[in-house]
Amino acid sequence: MALQKFQNRRRDSVQQNWDDEVVYRIMMAIAAAVLLIAAVFLLFPWLGETFDRMPCALRAMTGLYCPGCGGTRALIALMHGQLLKSLYCNAAVPYTILFAAVYMISHTLKHITRGRVRGIHYRNRYCYVGLVLLVGNCIWKNYMLLACHIILLP
Repeated sequence: MALQKFQNRRRDSVQQNWDDEVVYRIMMAIAAAVLLIAAVFLLFPWLGETFDRMPCALRAMTGLYCPGCGGTRALIALMHGQLLKSLYCNAAVPYTILFAAVYMISHTLKHITRGRVRGIHYRNRYCYVGLVLLVGNCIWKNYMLLACHIILLP
């Protein structure tokens, strides 16, 4: 019985390390894509102005906020060091960036030190928190719009 528990724990540990490695590699690919997109926007600044003027398709069709409404404003505010404004626009954006930064730094240190520094483990609950923030953002903004007639984001 004790041997079975040990084998199960060992299997779970191996699975967790494999999951962490897959998530780390996916996040590295996303980081590379973001850097590539940032380079394109630096080379062609008029593209940023074009995207800045594009309205949200769901908002344009229905008049309601989508879960991602305010995401671009939140990212721009965060890049300018305005954390509170970023949280106001869409709290999921600073949460996601903070989680991704901590995860990537911890696993990069794990790779550099060959396992002497342990990285944080991926857990589904991190994604659930982000999902709750996205849905909460949508519900709150639409409640304020429909019930209180307050436009939170133009």
